[in-house]
Amino acid sequence: MIGIGIIADTAIYPKAYINHLVTIALWAQKHQIKVFHTERVKVAQARNQITYKAIKDGCDYLMMLDTDHILPPDALDLLMENKDAAIVSGLICRRHFPYSPVMFKLSPSNALQEAFVNPDGKVHEVDACAMGCTLINMDILCTLPRPIWVDDYYRSDLMLCEKIRHFTKAKILLDTRVIIGHLGDVPVIMPNNADEFRLKWIKENETKDSI
Repeated sequence: MIGIGIIADTAIYPKAYINHLVTIALWAQKHQIKVFHTERVKVAQARNQITYKAIKDGCDYLMMLDTDHILPPDALDLLMENKDAAIVSGLICRRHFPYSPVMFKLSPSNALQEAFVNPDGKVHEVDACAMGCTLINMDILCTLPRPIWVDDYYRSDLMLCEKIRHFTKAKILLDTRVIIGHLGDVPVIMPNNADEFRLKWIKENETKDSI
């Protein structure tokens, strides 16, 4: 069974809400699905509540979704192709400038630093990723010390990736076939239009600075 974890934001995005309804309904035609949600609690607490409910209900995988993301209908099937990894995420860009992909690699000093990958249709191993459209292997997650999600010197999604690197030998993957739209400064930021909006933002702000 696959748990779908949705953390309700204070804002409602009609475009994303409708997209999620339709997409999850499609997934449910092929997979055994159970939806979990929380609202009005901090992110790490919300993720823990969802995770513990999924464990209690015997979910094999947990798909974490953000309420400001636009999902492609084949996202779950594509991510499930790498279900033996600890985590496999779609490719998500930040919703604000510089609209960069949300993925990280370890620096020589063992600190997380932003990395860049083109949407080349391949699956890449990374050291940390976002959790906005992300499949998590529950067998691996259950081996981690509790609380599973914590906010510390990194935010809770990056802290989870650090725990996985520290306590397991499982992989953290990013699947560039799964292109996620992110609602933000512009209508929908996607990996294939981020450069356009980045250049537009720079040009507009250069004009403001010159006035």
